[in-house]
Amino acid sequence: MRIECVKVCAPAQLQELVEGGHSALARVRGVRIQVLALQLEHCFIKCELLEELEDSEPKGMNSEHVGHLVAAHGDTCEVGHFGECGEEGSLTDSVIVPSAKTAAKEPVKGITKDPSPPAHPAPPVRRKASVAGSLLERSLSFADCNVHQIGAAVLAEDPSTKFDAPFWCTLLTGSPADEFRSFQNRTLAFWIQVYNRWQDFGNWMPGKVPEFLDGEDLHKLLKLPTNKVVDIIKLFDPAGHKRLSTGTDGMRKCKVRICELMTAGVVLSRLIATRQKLKFVLGLFDVDDNRTLDETEFAAFVTAFIYGLGAAFGLRHKDDIMPSMKSIQTVVQRLYNRLGEIAASRLKELCRASTLDRTALAEAIRQRTSGSSSSASNPKSQPRQMVPFETLIGWCFREYQDPLALPYALSIERFCPKMQPLDEDPEAFMEESRKFYLSHRGPVAAPIESAVTHDASMLTRKEVVIARAIFQFCMDQGTFQMSHAELQAGLGRDDLTADLWYKLHPALEKVNDERSRSIKVDIFTFLRKLCPGVQPMHLRMFDGWLQQFDQMQHHQKFVEAGEQSVSALSQMIALPVIPDMELTKLERQFREIDVEGQGLITLQQIEQALNLDCEVLKKYDVSEDGFIDNHEFVAMMCPDEFRPPEMSGFDQEVLGSLLMSCVQRHRKDLDEQKALYAGGVERKNQMPASMRPEVPEETWAAWNAVFDRLDNDGDNVMSPSELRSSMLLSQRVCDQLIASAARVEGHEGIRRRDFLLALLDFHKWRRPGFVMSGS
Repeated sequence: MRIECVKVCAPAQLQELVEGGHSALARVRGVRIQVLALQLEHCFIKCELLEELEDSEPKGMNSEHVGHLVAAHGDTCEVGHFGECGEEGSLTDSVIVPSAKTAAKEPVKGITKDPSPPAHPAPPVRRKASVAGSLLERSLSFADCNVHQIGAAVLAEDPSTKFDAPFWCTLLTGSPADEFRSFQNRTLAFWIQVYNRWQDFGNWMPGKVPEFLDGEDLHKLLKLPTNKVVDIIKLFDPAGHKRLSTGTDGMRKCKVRICELMTAGVVLSRLIATRQKLKFVLGLFDVDDNRTLDETEFAAFVTAFIYGLGAAFGLRHKDDIMPSMKSIQTVVQRLYNRLGEIAASRLKELCRASTLDRTALAEAIRQRTSGSSSSASNPKSQPRQMVPFETLIGWCFREYQDPLALPYALSIERFCPKMQPLDEDPEAFMEESRKFYLSHRGPVAAPIESAVTHDASMLTRKEVVIARAIFQFCMDQGTFQMSHAELQAGLGRDDLTADLWYKLHPALEKVNDERSRSIKVDIFTFLRKLCPGVQPMHLRMFDGWLQQFDQMQHHQKFVEAGEQSVSALSQMIALPVIPDMELTKLERQFREIDVEGQGLITLQQIEQALNLDCEVLKKYDVSEDGFIDNHEFVAMMCPDEFRPPEMSGFDQEVLGSLLMSCVQRHRKDLDEQKALYAGGVERKNQMPASMRPEVPEETWAAWNAVFDRLDNDGDNVMSPSELRSSMLLSQRVCDQLIASAARVEGHEGIRRRDFLLALLDFHKWRRPGFVMSGS
C-alpha cells in the first residue's frame, strides 16, 4: 500500500515534515515504513511512503483505528494535511481523500472495495474527525491522566454533556500551528499595547470598541510585518484568508475577532507570569472594571478561550473538531451556576471564619449580586450574579474539583501552571491599588513582568539565600575581601557557581570600600550591590523569600514531628491489646486508690500511692479537671508491650488515616517549597481529584458517624479536649493531629469539612459537589 503525502511548505520545514510523517505513522503498530522518494520543486514537496502491513492485524488495532490514515476506497491516498506532532507526539488530524491511482490496485486486507470502480474518481469526502485510541489514552505531559479519562469523568458527571475528544486532545497534547509560534514569545507589554490601541478604536467607550477588525486595521493594531498579519488571518479567519489568497478579496474583507486573538496570545505566551495571564484574560471581558464576571461576560470568556486556542492550533476551519456554539452555551450555563454556588459558599465561610459583622456581609453580598452601572440606574432591573476574579482563578486551578470544568481547567493549567520555575509574582509585594488590572476606561500601563524580573541579572531564591549567608559570614569575619575558595570553605558549600561569583565579586569589593569609609551596610545594601537595577518592590520580594526560607526550616521540624507521630501510631497499632488479666490488675489497683469508691481519684492520691511526679501525671488528665478516671488510669499504667483497649476499632483507624493524610499534605507542601529554593523544575501533577472514583455512600456515612461520636457538643468542630477524651490516640499523637489538621489559621479543633476532605484525599475518592458546596 502506498501513501502519497502532499504539503506546501518552506524549504526549512522539509526535515520537520519528514520527521513528523515518520512519527505519526510509526505509532500504528505492525507498520513498517520506508521512504521511497522525496522531491522538492519550488517549495512543493511530494513524499511517497511505502507502508507494509503484517499478514494479520495486531491485537487491539482495527480498521476504525487506521481509518483516519487510510481511505476506504483503496490503498493509495493523497493526504491534504499531516497533523502537527506536538509535545506528546500527537496527530491532531489528517484529512484524507481517495486518489485516482487507487482504482487498479489490490484492496487492503480488511477494507472492502467496489469491484466495479467508477470511471471517474469520487469527489473528496470529509470524514468525521477521529483520534486514535492510543492518543486518547496517552498520559498528559503535565498531569497524571489522559484525555480518555477526562472524557469519562465529564460524562459520568453529566451524561448529556458533549465531550469533543478530538478538540481537547489537540489542546492538551498538540502544539500551536507554525503560524502562531512566534506569538508565544510576546511579552505582556506587547499585548497591553495591542489592547490600548484596540480600545482607542472605540475611544475607550464600552460598547463602541469594535469586536472584529479587518486585515488593514489588524495591521495597524499589531504593528507587525504584513506576512505575520496574514498568518493571523489564516488561523482566525480561514474563509477570509482563502479569498485573500485567490485574489478575489482584499485585506478589508478579512475579519478577526480581537478578544479571541488576545486570549490565545496571552494564554500561550511563554514570557508572561501565570497570575498576570489570568488577570489579563479575565479583564478583557470585565467591561465594568469591577473584577468580577457575570454570566454573559463568563460566556464571552469561555467562547473566546475555545475559539481563540482552536484558531491558534489551526483547528478553526475544522467544523468536525471545533465544539459547536450550542454545546459551548450549554456548558457555560452549567459551569456558571456552579461558580455562583462556590462564590456564595465563600461568603458563608467568610462569615463563619471571621468577625465580619452583618453590615459588612450585606455589603459583600450586594457587590456579588449587583456590580453594574445599569443595575444602579434601573432599580427594577434583575440583579446580576457576579463571580469574583479570585473564585475564577481558583476554578482555573481545579480547586473546586468540578468534573465538568476539567477539560477547560487542564487546558489553562497546561499553559498557565500554578507553580513553575522563575514564575514569581512581584506584584505580591505591592499595594493592592498599584497592582496590574486591565481597564476599559483609560490606557493601561505595562507592569513589571516576572519574565523581565528574572533576567540574567536578577537573583533567584536560592541565590538570595546564599547571598545572606555570605553577608553574615563576612560580617562575622570582619572583612568582605574574600576569594571564591575562601567563601566555599568558610560556608562549607560547593554551590557558589561561576555566574553567581560573577555578581558577587564586584559587590563584595563595593561593600568593603563603603565599610572602609565608615558607611553602615546591611543585607539590603549588599543585595543592591548584587543587583544594581532592583526596585523597592524587589527588595520586599527578596525579604519575603528570606522569611519564607526561615519558616521553611520550622516547617521541616513540624513535618518531621508529624512523621514521627505516624510512626508511633503505627507501632502502637501493631501492639496487642492488653490481656484481660493485666487489665484486671490495673482496675483493681485503681479501686485500691479510690478508697471512696467515686470512680475518680486525684493526682495527689496517685502521687502518694505510686510515688509518681504530679506534673508528669497531668498530661493523662485529658478532661483537665484534676481527676483521673478508670480509663485514664489504664492508659497511663498500661505496660509498654500492650495498648489500652480503647485504642482500637474503626474510629481509631479513621483517625489514623486522618493523621497520615494531614502529614502527607504538609510533606508535599514542604517539598514544593524546597524545590523553589533548589531551582528544581516543575513536577508532573497528580491525577485531578475530580477524576477519582466516588466514595461509597456507606463509607461516607460511617465517616460522618465517627465525627458525630467525637463531636460531643455537636458544633461541627472536634475540639482538642473532645479528641483527647476519646482515648483513641495517645496524648502526643492527639496534639500532633490537632496541629496538622487545622486548615484555618487561629482556629482550634478540626472542622467536619476539613475532616472529610482529608479522608477523601487520603483514600483518593471524591464526593460530588462536596468541595464546591463549602458545607
